[in-house]
Amino acid sequence: MTLDHEPDPCVGDWLVGRLGSQGARIGSLVPSGFEAYARVLHPGVGRWPGEPPPVGTLGGASLRGVVEAIAGHDGTDAEVVAALWDGYGWIGGGGVSMLWARDGEWTPDERAAAEQHAAEREATLARGPFAPDVLAAPRLELPGRSYLLFRGTIADVPAVLDPDGPWSTPGFGSWGQTPNLLWPVDRSWCLATEIDLDSTVIGGPARLIEAVLAHPALEALPLPPDASLTFDAGAAN
Repeated sequence: MTLDHEPDPCVGDWLVGRLGSQGARIGSLVPSGFEAYARVLHPGVGRWPGEPPPVGTLGGASLRGVVEAIAGHDGTDAEVVAALWDGYGWIGGGGVSMLWARDGEWTPDERAAAEQHAAEREATLARGPFAPDVLAAPRLELPGRSYLLFRGTIADVPAVLDPDGPWSTPGFGSWGQTPNLLWPVDRSWCLATEIDLDSTVIGGPARLIEAVLAHPALEALPLPPDASLTFDAGAAN
């Protein structure tokens, strides 16, 4: 199984009336009215001490942890819709390969081989991960954002990070992007990874949020429904 393109953006219409204007408040990220909310902090990638966590993507271990918590509550075959912001440059294909300088001079054969490799890589990137009919499909339009939609089971979601997954460019691999929005077809919870924030928010039933907070792979905090994720919003964040 995998996440397949969902061509009908109306499956996300329920969000329109329950989201506030674009911003970092909880009600602008996920719908208001859920029983409980949690914030999942994005882990640092660990390359350098003190490096800030990534923004706009949850990361593989954390995504798997969230999926395990949700599957434990809803079951692994729970049907979900995943939304991908359509502003990422790689979605439509394209990219540039660089020829890095090295010590000494290039021989003509070495330069020709390097240029050929770069051209092949650019051709690979130009294909992009999605077929033309997906790129031409209508988007889910929310305040300040447009999204491509995909449908599958909650167990299918981690595959978006696989090298040959549904959001990967053939011959290149994964772009490391997790869903920007994720919700079940019964609308009982909703997860949001906003492109400019270094944490993910999920709202839903109290027992689901408790499972997220308790999962050992996640650094998660409970949130009041009126919380804000801005840096100057106070200690509760």
